[in-house]
Amino acid sequence: MLISVVGASIGLHFLMATGAEQARLFLWLMVTLCFVFSMICLTVGPLSAESVPAKLMSTASGIVIGVGEIFGGGIAPVIAGYVAQTFGIQYIMHLAAVALGVGFIVALSKETAPGKTSSEPAVGSPASI
Repeated sequence: MLISVVGASIGLHFLMATGAEQARLFLWLMVTLCFVFSMICLTVGPLSAESVPAKLMSTASGIVIGVGEIFGGGIAPVIAGYVAQTFGIQYIMHLAAVALGVGFIVALSKETAPGKTSSEPAVGSPASI
């Protein structure tokens, strides 16, 4: 997760610094989205699944997807529109940079696999049987 955040941040930095060169813009957009999509796959899949008991795996994944849809599809466009109207369209990409910064702090926060945070094996893991 941390590698993906750093990679997306680097790609976003170069994307923001690139002028009106189509090929380079698409290259840096591809690099940025490659890392962003890997974070989405990690968050929706293994991260949400290992954070809850087996019965709640699909619910946890659904909640993660729902929150992403609400913020990414509802709230972020409103904030981006406000930023573009107030400060100029060139500052919209700074929202993505702030989001990546918040994501980096969250990724540093805690281990989600219960088996890795305690000395006892997790319930249902092969070591507990």
